[in-house]
Amino acid sequence: MSQRKVYEWVEMFKSGGARVTYDGRSGRPSTSRTQDRIYRADAMIREDRGITVSEVAAHLDISYGSAYAILHDDLGYRKVCARWVPKERTVVHKRQRLEVVTQFIRQYEEDTSILERIVTSDETWVHHYDLESKRQSMKWRHPSSPAQKKFKRQPSGKKVMLMLF
Repeated sequence: MSQRKVYEWVEMFKSGGARVTYDGRSGRPSTSRTQDRIYRADAMIREDRGITVSEVAAHLDISYGSAYAILHDDLGYRKVCARWVPKERTVVHKRQRLEVVTQFIRQYEEDTSILERIVTSDETWVHHYDLESKRQSMKWRHPSSPAQKKFKRQPSGKKVMLMLF
């Protein structure tokens, strides 16, 4: 800023002609980030957590930047990857495991040398998995949402016999 401009501003402030408060500005108001569109975007995310910003923008007929601002700034969503877990355990699986462990503990309490006589073996078919990439598995998550889990359930045509002793 030039010295002359500084002197002009000082004179304006002294005479009371200038203010430091924001007067607003003229122009067209933003019509893309309305409450209706925010509610509709929230409903779309709740219906399909894997929806992209481009799809939201196309559905709401707004720009990509406005759709991103609605999802990120107004609704507080973040895009995160699901955590991989090997298998989904049902209540039946958990109950069966508890029964087997309880039975083994009873046998161990009766005879502590049981551990010396155990030889275990198992064989199973192991599938090769066609995994999704991290980008493909990303979902929208609100800060109060629980962490997402993704179960590996997409076996390919290849499998191998696995034997353990």
